[in-house]
This record gives sequence, structure tokens and C-alpha cells, in this order.
Amino acid sequence: MRTTLTHGHTQGLSHLGHGVGHAVHEMVQTLHVWQERARARRQLAELDDHMLQDIGIDRDSLEHEIDKPFWRA
Repeated sequence: MRTTLTHGHTQGLSHLGHGVGHAVHEMVQTLHVWQERARARRQLAELDDHMLQDIGIDRDSLEHEIDKPFWRA
């Protein structure tokens, strides 16, 4: 009976570890996305009007985009 309890307990902890690992992985991915958004918005902010015209973005749209917090798509 003790073996059964230990085995069951070990399975439960293993499952918990997998869930925690997955959560950490998802959190790291989210942080990377946020970092990329912030970087892209900084780069957009550096573009002059001619470059913006070339890529089809007007100044108002640019301002709207770069004013967003990094966590908003």
C-alpha cells in the first residue's frame, strides 16, 4: 500500500511540474513578444515622413501605434 501511495504522489507531482514548466514557457514567450513590440515601436518612431510614406503609414497612425503600451497588440 505504501508503494501505491508513493507512486500516486509522484505522478501528481510530475504532472504539477509539467504544468508549471508549461506556464513558465508561456510566460517567457509572452515576454519575448512584448520585447519585440517595444523594439518595433521604437524603430517606427525613428522613421521620417518620407520613409513612412514608403511603407504606407501616416504620422497620425504612427503616433497611435507608438503610444500603445508594449502589452497591447
